[in-house]
Amino acid sequence: EKVYIPIAHRLGIKSMKSELEDLCLQYSNTELYNEVLEKINASRSELETSLYKMRDEIISLLNEHEIKYEITYRVKSVRGIANKLLLGKKWEEIYDLLGLRILLDKTEDCYLVVGLIHSKFRPIPKRFKDFIANPKNNMYQSLHTTVFGVDNRIYEVQIRTYEMNEIAEHGVASHWSYKEKTDGSKTSELAQFRTLIEVNDMENNSDFFKDLSNSITKEFIYIFTPKGDIIELPDESTPIDFAYKIHSEVGNTTIGALVNGKLVSLQDGDIVDLKTQKGKSPSKAWLKFVKTENAKSRIRSYFYKKEKDKSIETGDELLKEEIKKRRYNNSDLLNENVLNKLFSEIKVDTYDELCLGITSLKYTPTQIVNRLIDIFEPKKDDTI
Repeated sequence: EKVYIPIAHRLGIKSMKSELEDLCLQYSNTELYNEVLEKINASRSELETSLYKMRDEIISLLNEHEIKYEITYRVKSVRGIANKLLLGKKWEEIYDLLGLRILLDKTEDCYLVVGLIHSKFRPIPKRFKDFIANPKNNMYQSLHTTVFGVDNRIYEVQIRTYEMNEIAEHGVASHWSYKEKTDGSKTSELAQFRTLIEVNDMENNSDFFKDLSNSITKEFIYIFTPKGDIIELPDESTPIDFAYKIHSEVGNTTIGALVNGKLVSLQDGDIVDLKTQKGKSPSKAWLKFVKTENAKSRIRSYFYKKEKDKSIETGDELLKEEIKKRRYNNSDLLNENVLNKLFSEIKVDTYDELCLGITSLKYTPTQIVNRLIDIFEPKKDDTI
C-alpha cells in the first residue's frame, strides 16, 4: 500500500496570480518577456520531462522509508525568472527553475527527508537554508535545498510541515486559525499580543502603538539560551528584553546576564545565560534602554501593580484607623453583609476598589465610616 498522497498539479496550468503577473510583464517589458519566454519554450518539454522523473525518484525514495507526504512541482513562471534577471542574476545562476515542494506531518520528518534527498542527490554547496531553526521575520519556516538531480539538472526542493505551509501561503493569522482548529490551543504569539494589550490598559495608547510599530518594523536577531532554544528579538535588544521574552518573573528577578560568557550587548547568534535572584525587582531605569514593547509593558505593569497594591494598603490603614477612633471593631463594620450594602450604594465592586477610592480622595475615611455605622446600626427613616 502506498503511503504518499500525491497532488495532481499539471505543469502547464498556472495560477491566476502567475498568469496575471506574466501578462503584466508582457506589456510592461515586452523585450524581457520575450527573452525569457524564448529560453523557457526552447526547453520546456525537456524541463517538464526531467521534473516528472525527479518527482518520481523522490516519491520512490520516500515510499521506501514509509514517510507520509504530499508533493507539488513546477517550472518557474516567466515573471519569476524575469524578476531574478532584473536583480542582476545571470541565467545560469537561477537555481529554482525546476522546483518541488514536500509537505510533511512533523518537523523531525523535514530533517529526515532532506537527509534522504542529500544522500541520493548531491547538494550544491551554500544553497541549503534552514528557515525552520531560524525563521524569517514573518514567521516563514521551511527547509530549502538545491541539488543536482535527474538528467544532470538543478532542482530546488522545499520541505516543510502542513502548518508551516499554512503560514507561507496564507500568512501569520492562518497560523493561529490552524492551531485552534487542530488542537484548540492558543499560540504563544497570540497570547503575547493579548498580554501587551492587557498590561497597557493604563498606558497612553499612542505611545504603546508607536512602540509596537517600531518593534514590528525593526530587523530581528536570533539569540540562543544555554539549552539551545532560539529567541527572536528586534536588533539592538538588551539582555533585559531577552529576559522578559522568556517570562515576566525571569525579567523581574534578573540581576545580570552572561553573553557568550561575557557581560556585553546582544548580537545575532549570541548565547545568553541570565542570572536571576529571588526577591529582586526591576528598576524603572530599565525603561530608558530596553528595546522591545514586551519588556517595556511588563516593567510598567510591575510598577503599576506595585503602586496599586501600596495604594490599597494605605486606604485600608486609613479606614481602619478611623474605625478605631470611633471605638468600633473592624469585624463589626467590615463584615461581608455591611460591606456589600455599602458597595451597592457607592457603586464599587470590591474592598480593594473602596481602599483605592480613599487613597485617591474620592471618599474620606470619615464619610465611609459614617455610612458603615448607619448600615450596621440602622436608624428609623435613615436615608443617605
